[in-house]
Amino acid sequence: MKVKAILNSGYFANARHATNYIAYIDRQSPIFDQNGTEKRVLSAQADVEAPSNSTVWYHVYSLNASDCERLGVDRNYMKNLIALKADELAKAYNISPNNLRMVCSWHNKDFHPHLHFLVWSTDSREAFIPHREKETDKNAALNAATRTVKSSFTNEIFRGDLAYLKEVKSAQRDKLNEQLRRLVSSEYLVDREITDALKDLGKTLRSTKGKHTYKFLPPPLKAQVDNVLERVTQRDPVLRSMYEEYLDSQKELVLTYASNDETLDKKFAEIENSFFHPYCDFDDRRAGRAEVTRHNIIIQAAERYAGPGVRKKPASHSARQKSTSALAADRNDTAPAHAAANPSPPHSGPAVQEKTASHDAQEKSTPEQDLAMNTQPAASDEKVDGADYREKSPSYAAQNMLYRLAKTLSFDQRQAQIRNRAHRAANGLTGEKQNVRRLKTGLADEQNLSVMER
Repeated sequence: MKVKAILNSGYFANARHATNYIAYIDRQSPIFDQNGTEKRVLSAQADVEAPSNSTVWYHVYSLNASDCERLGVDRNYMKNLIALKADELAKAYNISPNNLRMVCSWHNKDFHPHLHFLVWSTDSREAFIPHREKETDKNAALNAATRTVKSSFTNEIFRGDLAYLKEVKSAQRDKLNEQLRRLVSSEYLVDREITDALKDLGKTLRSTKGKHTYKFLPPPLKAQVDNVLERVTQRDPVLRSMYEEYLDSQKELVLTYASNDETLDKKFAEIENSFFHPYCDFDDRRAGRAEVTRHNIIIQAAERYAGPGVRKKPASHSARQKSTSALAADRNDTAPAHAAANPSPPHSGPAVQEKTASHDAQEKSTPEQDLAMNTQPAASDEKVDGADYREKSPSYAAQNMLYRLAKTLSFDQRQAQIRNRAHRAANGLTGEKQNVRRLKTGLADEQNLSVMER
């Protein structure tokens, strides 16, 4: 459903034009002020002609007749809307709420219902326009205030319609981000161009200091992340279709307040550009609220894909045992020389020799301990870098899958063996308990027989 609202605005060159305009809109429908109170024409004209007033702005806010009928928008509705949004109007034009003055009139035409309203301040220093001598600057400031007022009115009138459109947009955005995360996090990503782009980005991030989130990256690195995201989105067909659906939902929202073809084209171009380049041509206020979740997904995937730094392979158990025996031999060789150099008095008691547990005794454990300590393999054992497969063999995906399957089967076999040991031990304990119970029963029977014989 497409809803439309148009707001035309401008300013009067002098107070005489403003008084004539007030007389014209009053002939169409009675006027009222910013509080929704009915107002007389002569009183309104006298107020607008006061010498201490600021620039007087005029606006025409237009709606569709079908929307007004469907939503119940009439003169009373507009009076309440103006009273509700008076503070926001004052802020849009840099006016103190106490100095705000308005004259409004609702024209309920069958084909073109619209609201006329004038805005000014009783203080000439307010409702200011920078560089008043330059017409272009005045129009630029007016356009900024017009967008604020139009957005405020439209969001209130079409709250129900816009809530549905915003929910659809949010759902499509979340689904797109999830598909992007699933795509770049897969270990079987076979698109060579995407993998190379992620590897290059990961290497650049590894050499970059600071927090690796999109907001804190330097501009050149932001541009690289933007390019990777755009390449991934355009090359994956599923992601590209979700991206187009997301753009359509965004355009539906734009159609609620814009109808001019030139304005629509400009807004649509901004939406498409901000999807990949959220900080491009944005001021600081808007950039702080930019949607960068998908960019952070790309950054995290690039860091995982590049992998950790090169680590030394830990020494095996046999190597550690050899080094320990060699160290002990060196100590035995140097012991006599040290004893000759530093003779010590003889001990009165026998020497106490500490008994060291052997390696077999340390590794030996009960089945219950095995079950208690049974956990999944460490993350370092499970982590497999697929770069070797990609560089050495085109069938790296199948080899990686077979390797993981073999490790899983081996782990399951070890679990089964430990469970069998625990089961046998439990059965043995149960059998011993039964034998002791039978022995006690037999002794009790013999005692009973001896008593009976007596």
